[in-house]
Amino acid sequence: MERVIEINRDITERKYLEMQLIQASKMAALGELAGGLAHQLNNPLVGVQNFVQLLLSRMAPDDPNRKLAETIERAGKECVKIIRNLLKFSRDSHHDFTEVDINRIIQDVLSLMEKQITLKGVKIEKALSPNIPLFRGNETQLAQVMMNIIQNGAQAIDGSGTVTVKTRSLDTGETVLVEISDTGRGIPKEYRDRIFEPFFTTREEGTGLGLSVALGIIKNHGGRIAVESQERLGTTFTLSFPTAQTKEETKSKK
Repeated sequence: MERVIEINRDITERKYLEMQLIQASKMAALGELAGGLAHQLNNPLVGVQNFVQLLLSRMAPDDPNRKLAETIERAGKECVKIIRNLLKFSRDSHHDFTEVDINRIIQDVLSLMEKQITLKGVKIEKALSPNIPLFRGNETQLAQVMMNIIQNGAQAIDGSGTVTVKTRSLDTGETVLVEISDTGRGIPKEYRDRIFEPFFTTREEGTGLGLSVALGIIKNHGGRIAVESQERLGTTFTLSFPTAQTKEETKSKK
């Protein structure tokens, strides 16, 4: 009997390792694709930006077309930010890490998204613990993770419902948890093992990149992500981030 249990455990561990290797190779391929796209898009975008700035320099302040040119310039700047994020995702960006306040990042993300989400009849609820420790991370990347998962939760709700964001710390402050729950339609059982695959989506308008990018960013922060879902009841994503590195660095500075 013990022999059977040991064999089953070995098979389970082997399958888990195989899945991890497959996912790692997919994320590496996605990183290469993101980097390649960013470089390909950057050159023509620089040309567009330069021509718009030249055009603006030759326009009078009261030119009726000036606002249109300024709109193009702003859109170009947003594209530059997206390309920079793609480049950061395609390479190890630990050198961009600083001490971050996850509560503030969540508040900033919700301030951008809340109005659009509530217009669809979806409520946003927050339960952010006031004593969350800081940890080392990249604010832009973490904001992207929160935005992707919150947006997915809102899109999973048909009609009225609620997206809830909670934070708390575990292990005497050595782990920060973020829980993002929705009361949506849930994830079908046959799709739960595939939701983090690059380009996998069940929505016609979806790209299938949101959760795979989120997974890559979370792993880059030394964190983990888990999902629990029940059809017609909703889904909860639990993100965990270690803070031990921050504590060790703080001690070494004293």
